[in-house]
Amino acid sequence: MSVTDLLTRAAAGDRDAFVRFYDLTIDVAYRYALVVVGGDRSAADALVRGLYLRAWREAGLYAGSGLSPVAWLLAERPHQRLSTAC
Repeated sequence: MSVTDLLTRAAAGDRDAFVRFYDLTIDVAYRYALVVVGGDRSAADALVRGLYLRAWREAGLYAGSGLSPVAWLLAERPHQRLSTAC
């Protein structure tokens, strides 16, 4: 199953699909978070937690975004700046 399919299923409430989505995207998300917070592992952990919590809550918004699943996961939302999320 593709990452796109997993995120779409997560939007329908499929927790197993979201766990698999997490497993397939956590490495890139964590590396990205480390860059955003200047290498601070504690801050990167907090940022990644926020990214995935937001992804679970807002997965239904993915379909209309026009982004790849990873780009959507990492994209700033108007109401939240990544650099201040932690």
